[in-house]
Amino acid sequence: MQQSSPYKHEPVQPTILDGSARIFLAKHDLAVLSTIGYDGWPHSAAVHYVFNGDHLYVLTKADTQKARDIETNNKVAVTIYDTASVETIQLIGLASVETDRALMQRIFVDLTRLRRYGIHVQAPPVTQTRQGDYVLIRIHPTRAHFRSYAA
Repeated sequence: MQQSSPYKHEPVQPTILDGSARIFLAKHDLAVLSTIGYDGWPHSAAVHYVFNGDHLYVLTKADTQKARDIETNNKVAVTIYDTASVETIQLIGLASVETDRALMQRIFVDLTRLRRYGIHVQAPPVTQTRQGDYVLIRIHPTRAHFRSYAA
């Protein structure tokens, strides 16, 4: 992940997430993260995330496609959907590798905790892949679109 990107220094306006969007993001932890591959085609993966009020954090491994994609093009999209409430949020933003060690440790503990998957309780899939060292990705939303389709 040494290659520099022409997209890293684009000026962006911070997005303003309203209260409903912040509550929605805080009460969920599973999203679809979409990146742009070296070939220009999108790549999407289900990921667990933590929302701290300003940024989303995703744990991955350094040699995964999403980590390599972010290194060459840090523009990402995130989609979260709740089937029970019929609510969804789409975020567009810029991703970067988090370097604050204390923050990384706190979020690592949360993102690697045991979870219920159907009838099984186990660690998240990121703990089972062998694709390099852990990398914590920080996503800074630049645009957000929250919708509730409940009747």
